[in-house]
Amino acid sequence: MDAYLRIVQDIAKGFEFFELTKVPRGENICADALAALGSKLHDQVKRTIPIHRIERPSIDQEGGTVASVTEATPPIDDSPATTDDDQTTDWRLEFINFLAHGTLPADKWEARRLKRRSVHYVVTEGELHRWTATKVLLKFIHGEQTRLVMAETHEGAADCDSYVRHCDKCQRHACTIHSPTELLRTMTAPYPFMRWGMNIIGPLPTSRQKRFILVLTDYFTKWVEAEAYANVTDKEWRIRLNTSTPRYPQCNGQGESTNKTVIDGLKKRLDLKKGCWADELDGVLWSHRTTPRGATQATPFSLAYGVEAMAPAEVNVTSLRRSKMPLHDEINRDMLLDALDNIEERRDQALLRIQNYQNQIESYYNKKVRSRPLELGDLVLRKVFENTKEWKAGKLGANWEGPYKITQVIRPRVFRLETSRGDAVPRAWNSMHLRRFYS
Repeated sequence: MDAYLRIVQDIAKGFEFFELTKVPRGENICADALAALGSKLHDQVKRTIPIHRIERPSIDQEGGTVASVTEATPPIDDSPATTDDDQTTDWRLEFINFLAHGTLPADKWEARRLKRRSVHYVVTEGELHRWTATKVLLKFIHGEQTRLVMAETHEGAADCDSYVRHCDKCQRHACTIHSPTELLRTMTAPYPFMRWGMNIIGPLPTSRQKRFILVLTDYFTKWVEAEAYANVTDKEWRIRLNTSTPRYPQCNGQGESTNKTVIDGLKKRLDLKKGCWADELDGVLWSHRTTPRGATQATPFSLAYGVEAMAPAEVNVTSLRRSKMPLHDEINRDMLLDALDNIEERRDQALLRIQNYQNQIESYYNKKVRSRPLELGDLVLRKVFENTKEWKAGKLGANWEGPYKITQVIRPRVFRLETSRGDAVPRAWNSMHLRRFYS
């Protein structure tokens, strides 16, 4: 390396400016891999990358002189141009010459390697074949035959893919798609008791002639109001029924989440007395209102009233608040007023936590979105449901039915359909339950 360094320093004196730039290891991977191929002199490497071995150094180590380098001028050849395949040696000839005529390379190690590799090779009608482990005879090809086989295989694979895509049975029995088709859009109630979610639990076992629970949940504080009723009808409660996109009616699941919490609390309190759930409903609501919620990191009671509720355990086991505050009415009143003054700040902090919580859910949900763009006039298949599946088909029934034609785009990914006979399909359908049909 010292000899090379001296030569470079002498040559650098003839330049006005000289700079050495270090190439990072991450950007030198290709050069390293190419240099490593020099030690791999197998036939496969020779056919892919030409390798030239330098027999002696390019400098004179004693005198430090550089070996002469001249620009190689290709000789002029009037013969017709040849292709790369004509110039590349047929690698099969080495095996054919040995198996058919017993010809071995002059080099001892090359001959030994050829004998070892030729164990599973045979020559039939002048063509080289190889026996596989499963006793299948494979034919080796070269040159134009290789390009022809690759072209036919590629075109054949494309034709098969196109055939499967347009196959009617393959489309009807395709796997059900569970990935959502649209990004999640979150909505936040900016202040308490602005928006409520209502849901109905029931029918339940009769308890004091009550079989249903009407549950209302505030979207901001997560405050829950619930009452037991014998019947819940739209006329009695003046409920207006609005039809949403069929088979996709859910919103954010707040009502369903509250229902699950109420039912879970009742089951833990009832044991074998299932008919006493109406008596335990108030206790379940109290525990829900005094438990910090995951979205706000605060209890619904504190967000509604500004202070934490007194736990029933404080009556028997006296706490500092329970023992001291009743003795100082003015101090207690002033502290309650101060808590009311700070309630807005506490609600603002809860609003930020809700938005951060929703952003995390939105980010996780949107990773699973797989868009399936559909346009007016497209043919689609509709997912098969319980009321439309084949009679007594069971697991052998089709997963999709149709085709249907999109006749109207109500809003992005919500469409109206019609059958092949021109009959309109009732209501609209969400793209989550549709897939394109290839005729």
